[in-house]
Amino acid sequence: MIPDEFDNEAEKAKGKTFADEVSSSTIASKLPRGYVSISQVNQYLKCGAAYKFRYMDDILVPGNNFTVQGRGVHKAAEHLHLGLMNTPDALPSMEAMTALYSDLHDKEVSDGAILIDEKDWGFVKDEGIRMTQSYRKGALGDLLDPETGFPMLAVRPIAAERIIKVMVTPENSDPIPFLGVVDLEEPDTVVDVKSKKKSATQADCDNSIQLTLYAHILGKSNVRLDQVIKPTKTMGVRYLRKSSTRTNHDVKHALNVIRDVTEGITKGVFPRTSPDGWHCSMKWCAYWGRCRGKK
Repeated sequence: MIPDEFDNEAEKAKGKTFADEVSSSTIASKLPRGYVSISQVNQYLKCGAAYKFRYMDDILVPGNNFTVQGRGVHKAAEHLHLGLMNTPDALPSMEAMTALYSDLHDKEVSDGAILIDEKDWGFVKDEGIRMTQSYRKGALGDLLDPETGFPMLAVRPIAAERIIKVMVTPENSDPIPFLGVVDLEEPDTVVDVKSKKKSATQADCDNSIQLTLYAHILGKSNVRLDQVIKPTKTMGVRYLRKSSTRTNHDVKHALNVIRDVTEGITKGVFPRTSPDGWHCSMKWCAYWGRCRGKK
Protein backbone atom coordinates (compact mmCIF):
# COMPACT_ATOMS: atom_id res chain seq x y z
CA MET A 1 0.00 0.00 0.00
CA ILE A 2 1.21 3.51 -0.81
CA PRO A 3 1.52 5.68 2.32
CA ASP A 4 -0.74 8.74 2.49
CA GLU A 5 2.26 11.06 2.45
CA PHE A 6 2.74 10.28 -1.25
CA ASP A 7 -0.49 12.12 -2.06
CA ASN A 8 -0.25 15.73 -3.20
CA GLU A 9 -2.64 18.60 -3.72
CA ALA A 10 -2.67 18.27 -7.50
CA GLU A 11 -3.85 14.67 -7.24
CA LYS A 12 -6.41 15.48 -4.56
CA ALA A 13 -7.87 18.16 -6.82
CA LYS A 14 -8.73 15.46 -9.34
CA GLY A 15 -10.99 13.85 -6.77
CA LYS A 16 -9.04 10.62 -6.63
CA THR A 17 -5.56 10.28 -5.20
CA PHE A 18 -2.83 7.89 -6.21
CA ALA A 19 -3.43 6.02 -2.95
CA ASP A 20 -7.07 5.61 -3.98
CA GLU A 21 -6.00 4.25 -7.37
CA VAL A 22 -3.66 1.79 -5.69
CA SER A 23 -6.30 0.66 -3.23
CA SER A 24 -8.64 -0.32 -6.05
CA SER A 25 -5.96 -1.90 -8.24
CA THR A 26 -5.84 -5.69 -8.45
CA ILE A 27 -2.30 -5.43 -9.82
CA ALA A 28 -1.15 -3.34 -6.86
CA SER A 29 -2.41 -5.98 -4.41
CA LYS A 30 -0.06 -8.52 -6.00
CA LEU A 31 3.05 -6.34 -5.91
CA PRO A 32 5.34 -6.46 -2.84
CA ARG A 33 5.42 -2.67 -2.50
CA GLY A 34 2.05 -1.95 -4.08
CA TYR A 35 3.80 -0.32 -7.03
CA VAL A 36 6.74 -0.78 -9.40
CA SER A 37 9.77 1.50 -9.61
CA ILE A 38 12.83 1.78 -11.83
CA SER A 39 15.03 0.11 -9.22
CA GLN A 40 12.62 -2.82 -9.04
CA VAL A 41 12.41 -3.13 -12.81
CA ASN A 42 16.18 -3.01 -13.26
CA GLN A 43 16.72 -5.58 -10.51
CA TYR A 44 14.15 -7.95 -12.01
CA LEU A 45 15.64 -7.64 -15.49
CA LYS A 46 19.14 -8.22 -14.14
CA CYS A 47 18.14 -11.24 -12.04
CA GLY A 48 14.65 -12.35 -11.06
CA ALA A 49 15.96 -14.44 -8.18
CA ALA A 50 17.77 -11.46 -6.67
CA TYR A 51 14.54 -9.47 -7.04
CA LYS A 52 12.68 -12.11 -5.04
CA PHE A 53 15.28 -12.15 -2.26
CA ARG A 54 15.17 -8.35 -2.01
CA TYR A 55 11.51 -7.44 -2.51
CA MET A 56 9.51 -10.59 -1.83
CA ASP A 57 11.57 -12.09 0.99
CA ASP A 58 12.68 -8.70 2.40
CA ILE A 59 16.29 -9.81 2.77
CA LEU A 60 18.05 -6.47 3.02
CA VAL A 61 21.70 -5.95 2.16
CA PRO A 62 23.77 -3.41 4.09
CA GLY A 63 25.24 -0.63 2.02
CA ASN A 64 28.93 0.15 1.92
CA ASN A 65 31.01 3.28 1.94
CA PHE A 66 30.53 3.67 -1.81
CA THR A 67 26.72 3.75 -1.46
CA VAL A 68 27.22 6.41 1.20
CA GLN A 69 29.39 8.30 -1.27
CA GLY A 70 26.68 8.20 -3.92
CA ARG A 71 24.01 9.43 -1.53
CA GLY A 72 26.26 12.23 -0.33
CA VAL A 73 26.99 13.51 -3.84
CA HIS A 74 23.27 13.40 -4.67
CA LYS A 75 22.34 15.23 -1.48
CA ALA A 76 24.84 17.99 -2.18
CA ALA A 77 23.57 18.24 -5.77
CA GLU A 78 19.99 18.54 -4.54
CA HIS A 79 21.08 21.30 -2.15
CA LEU A 80 22.55 23.23 -5.07
CA HIS A 81 19.47 22.69 -7.26
CA LEU A 82 17.18 24.00 -4.53
CA GLY A 83 19.45 27.01 -4.11
CA LEU A 84 19.25 27.79 -7.84
CA MET A 85 15.46 27.58 -7.61
CA ASN A 86 14.89 29.46 -4.38
CA THR A 87 17.91 31.66 -3.60
CA PRO A 88 19.81 32.25 -6.86
CA ASP A 89 21.58 35.30 -5.41
CA ALA A 90 22.88 33.34 -2.43
CA LEU A 91 23.88 29.92 -3.73
CA PRO A 92 25.47 27.30 -1.46
CA SER A 93 29.21 27.93 -1.51
CA MET A 94 31.79 25.31 -2.38
CA GLU A 95 32.65 25.14 1.32
CA ALA A 96 29.00 24.65 2.30
CA MET A 97 28.49 21.83 -0.18
CA THR A 98 31.73 20.18 0.90
CA ALA A 99 30.63 20.39 4.55
CA LEU A 100 27.21 18.94 3.69
CA TYR A 101 28.79 15.95 1.99
CA SER A 102 31.38 15.48 4.75
CA ASP A 103 28.81 15.58 7.56
CA LEU A 104 26.53 13.08 5.83
CA HIS A 105 29.40 10.69 5.14
CA ASP A 106 30.71 10.85 8.72
CA LYS A 107 27.25 10.32 10.21
CA GLU A 108 26.43 7.25 8.14
CA VAL A 109 29.80 5.68 8.82
CA SER A 110 29.60 6.39 12.56
CA ASP A 111 26.08 4.94 12.73
CA GLY A 112 27.60 1.58 11.82
CA ALA A 113 24.83 0.66 9.40
CA ILE A 114 27.15 0.06 6.44
CA LEU A 115 29.83 -2.40 5.43
CA ILE A 116 33.29 -0.94 4.99
CA ASP A 117 34.53 -1.88 1.53
CA GLU A 118 38.05 -2.78 0.47
CA LYS A 119 38.96 0.90 0.41
CA ASP A 120 38.76 2.66 3.76
CA TRP A 121 36.09 5.26 4.43
CA GLY A 122 38.61 8.11 4.61
CA PHE A 123 39.73 7.49 1.03
CA VAL A 124 36.15 7.21 -0.19
CA LYS A 125 35.15 10.35 1.70
CA ASP A 126 37.95 12.39 0.12
CA GLU A 127 36.97 11.05 -3.31
CA GLY A 128 33.33 12.01 -2.68
CA ILE A 129 34.31 15.52 -1.67
CA ARG A 130 36.17 16.00 -4.94
CA MET A 131 33.18 14.64 -6.85
CA THR A 132 30.85 17.03 -5.04
CA GLN A 133 33.11 19.96 -5.90
CA SER A 134 33.27 18.90 -9.54
CA TYR A 135 29.48 18.64 -9.73
CA ARG A 136 29.07 22.18 -8.42
CA LYS A 137 31.43 23.55 -11.06
CA GLY A 138 29.74 21.64 -13.87
CA ALA A 139 26.19 22.43 -12.77
CA LEU A 140 27.00 26.15 -12.59
CA GLY A 141 28.55 26.17 -16.06
CA ASP A 142 32.13 26.60 -14.89
CA LEU A 143 33.55 23.64 -16.83
CA LEU A 144 34.25 23.01 -20.50
CA ASP A 145 32.53 20.22 -22.38
CA PRO A 146 35.36 17.76 -23.18
CA GLU A 147 33.67 16.79 -26.45
CA THR A 148 33.09 20.29 -27.85
CA GLY A 149 35.56 22.42 -25.92
CA PHE A 150 32.82 24.98 -25.22
CA PRO A 151 31.56 25.90 -21.73
CA MET A 152 28.71 23.76 -20.48
CA LEU A 153 25.42 25.50 -19.80
CA ALA A 154 24.41 25.90 -16.19
CA VAL A 155 21.54 23.68 -15.07
CA ARG A 156 18.08 25.30 -14.93
CA PRO A 157 16.15 23.47 -12.22
CA ILE A 158 12.40 23.84 -11.81
CA ALA A 159 12.21 20.79 -9.54
CA ALA A 160 14.69 18.66 -7.59
CA GLU A 161 14.16 15.14 -6.27
CA ARG A 162 10.58 15.32 -7.49
CA ILE A 163 8.44 12.34 -6.49
CA ILE A 164 6.19 11.14 -9.30
CA LYS A 165 3.44 8.61 -8.71
CA VAL A 166 1.08 7.70 -11.48
CA MET A 167 -0.82 4.83 -13.00
CA VAL A 168 0.88 3.92 -16.28
CA THR A 169 -1.04 1.94 -18.88
CA PRO A 170 0.93 -0.19 -21.38
CA GLU A 171 -0.70 -1.98 -24.28
CA ASN A 172 -2.96 -4.88 -23.31
CA SER A 173 -2.62 -4.14 -19.61
CA ASP A 174 -4.60 -2.71 -16.76
CA PRO A 175 -3.10 0.45 -15.22
CA ILE A 176 0.09 -0.24 -13.24
CA PRO A 177 1.04 1.89 -10.21
CA PHE A 178 4.45 3.47 -10.71
CA LEU A 179 6.60 5.45 -8.29
CA GLY A 180 9.76 7.35 -9.21
CA VAL A 181 12.02 10.18 -8.12
CA VAL A 182 13.36 12.66 -10.70
CA ASP A 183 16.79 14.01 -9.73
CA LEU A 184 16.50 17.21 -11.73
CA GLU A 185 13.79 18.69 -13.91
CA GLU A 186 14.47 21.60 -16.24
CA PRO A 187 11.86 23.52 -18.29
CA ASP A 188 12.28 21.23 -21.30
CA THR A 189 14.50 18.40 -20.05
CA VAL A 190 14.49 15.51 -17.58
CA VAL A 191 17.90 14.91 -16.00
CA ASP A 192 19.29 11.92 -14.13
CA VAL A 193 22.34 12.65 -11.95
CA LYS A 194 24.83 9.80 -11.64
CA SER A 195 28.04 9.28 -9.69
CA LYS A 196 29.86 6.44 -11.42
CA LYS A 197 33.14 4.63 -11.79
CA LYS A 198 32.93 4.63 -15.58
CA SER A 199 31.25 7.14 -17.85
CA ALA A 200 28.03 6.21 -19.60
CA THR A 201 28.00 5.88 -23.36
CA GLN A 202 25.60 7.61 -25.72
CA ALA A 203 23.80 4.28 -26.03
CA ASP A 204 23.33 4.21 -22.25
CA CYS A 205 21.55 7.54 -22.45
CA ASP A 206 19.57 6.60 -25.55
CA ASN A 207 18.33 3.35 -24.00
CA SER A 208 17.70 4.42 -20.40
CA ILE A 209 14.24 3.15 -19.50
CA GLN A 210 14.31 5.42 -16.46
CA LEU A 211 14.71 8.56 -18.55
CA THR A 212 12.12 7.31 -21.05
CA LEU A 213 9.45 6.79 -18.41
CA TYR A 214 10.18 10.04 -16.59
CA ALA A 215 10.10 11.97 -19.86
CA HIS A 216 6.77 10.35 -20.74
CA ILE A 217 5.22 11.06 -17.35
CA LEU A 218 6.42 14.69 -17.28
CA GLY A 219 5.54 15.31 -20.93
CA LYS A 220 9.05 16.17 -22.14
CA SER A 221 11.03 14.65 -25.00
CA ASN A 222 14.53 15.85 -24.03
CA VAL A 223 16.55 13.81 -21.54
CA ARG A 224 20.08 14.02 -20.17
CA LEU A 225 22.57 12.13 -18.04
CA ASP A 226 24.73 14.38 -15.85
CA GLN A 227 27.61 12.26 -14.56
CA VAL A 228 30.35 12.71 -12.01
CA ILE A 229 33.03 10.12 -12.79
CA LYS A 230 35.36 8.85 -10.09
CA PRO A 231 39.07 9.57 -10.49
CA THR A 232 41.46 6.97 -11.90
CA LYS A 233 45.23 6.59 -11.80
CA THR A 234 45.55 8.72 -14.94
CA MET A 235 42.55 11.08 -14.74
CA GLY A 236 40.97 13.19 -12.03
CA VAL A 237 37.27 13.56 -11.31
CA ARG A 238 35.28 14.31 -14.46
CA TYR A 239 31.87 15.91 -15.00
CA LEU A 240 30.25 14.69 -18.22
CA ARG A 241 26.88 14.95 -19.94
CA LYS A 242 25.01 12.86 -22.47
CA SER A 243 21.80 14.10 -24.09
CA SER A 244 19.08 12.37 -26.05
CA THR A 245 15.44 12.61 -27.11
CA ARG A 246 12.49 10.30 -26.69
CA THR A 247 9.87 9.32 -29.27
CA ASN A 248 6.46 7.70 -28.94
CA HIS A 249 8.08 4.47 -30.07
CA ASP A 250 10.57 4.66 -27.19
CA VAL A 251 7.76 5.24 -24.71
CA LYS A 252 5.72 2.34 -26.08
CA HIS A 253 8.69 0.00 -25.68
CA ALA A 254 9.42 1.17 -22.12
CA LEU A 255 5.80 0.72 -21.08
CA ASN A 256 5.80 -2.78 -22.55
CA VAL A 257 8.89 -3.61 -20.51
CA ILE A 258 7.10 -2.39 -17.37
CA ARG A 259 4.11 -4.55 -18.32
CA ASP A 260 6.21 -7.68 -18.83
CA VAL A 261 8.15 -7.22 -15.58
CA THR A 262 4.94 -6.57 -13.63
CA GLU A 263 3.33 -9.65 -15.14
CA GLY A 264 6.30 -11.79 -14.11
CA ILE A 265 6.22 -10.47 -10.55
CA THR A 266 2.49 -10.90 -10.08
CA LYS A 267 2.64 -14.45 -11.47
CA GLY A 268 5.52 -15.38 -9.17
CA VAL A 269 8.01 -15.93 -11.98
CA PHE A 270 11.56 -15.05 -10.87
CA PRO A 271 14.09 -16.39 -13.41
CA ARG A 272 17.74 -16.58 -12.42
CA THR A 273 20.25 -14.67 -14.48
CA SER A 274 22.90 -16.39 -16.59
CA PRO A 275 25.58 -17.73 -14.20
CA ASP A 276 28.39 -16.52 -16.43
CA GLY A 277 27.32 -12.86 -16.15
CA TRP A 278 29.69 -10.49 -14.33
CA HIS A 279 27.04 -9.64 -11.75
CA CYS A 280 26.43 -13.31 -10.87
CA SER A 281 29.39 -13.60 -8.52
CA MET A 282 30.22 -13.52 -4.83
CA LYS A 283 31.71 -10.06 -5.23
CA TRP A 284 28.82 -8.38 -7.02
CA CYS A 285 25.72 -10.18 -5.72
CA ALA A 286 24.88 -10.21 -2.02
CA TYR A 287 22.51 -13.15 -2.58
CA TRP A 288 25.02 -15.30 -4.44
CA GLY A 289 25.48 -17.81 -1.62
CA ARG A 290 21.74 -18.24 -1.07
CA CYS A 291 21.04 -18.65 -4.76
CA ARG A 292 23.89 -20.98 -5.69
CA GLY A 293 24.12 -22.90 -2.45
CA LYS A 294 27.63 -21.73 -1.64
CA LYS A 295 28.99 -19.88 1.37
